[in-house]
Amino acid sequence: MSIETLPYPDPRVPVAGYTAIAAGDVIRYAARDRFGGPADTQDCIVRDVETEPRDFATGAAFPASCRRLHVTVLDVPPMTVQPRTIGDVRVSAESTLIVDDDDVFVRADEKDAPMLVKYVDSLRR
Repeated sequence: MSIETLPYPDPRVPVAGYTAIAAGDVIRYAARDRFGGPADTQDCIVRDVETEPRDFATGAAFPASCRRLHVTVLDVPPMTVQPRTIGDVRVSAESTLIVDDDDVFVRADEKDAPMLVKYVDSLRR
């Protein structure tokens, strides 16, 4: 099966908490819009997790409850485009997120995420 026909692994699996996020996860904030529906959010591939992050400018430590996620932000086709495939994904940016226990995430099924990560890595070369 080619990348262009593999379905996009939508992040929908609840994450027990931000401390359960690991490198290789495909995550999305479980944000809701003002009407209670899913917000239009970006998906991210987690590349690394810092458990004791420091401010880049000052070197000061963030509160102990924070983590810094190094991520690749993905541009995925809108939900209205069906079927959404891995081959439709593009890289938006490399970035970091500071997260704590106020943040709620969902992730892609762990068996489906590696193919998406492999494809995105091939785009970065």
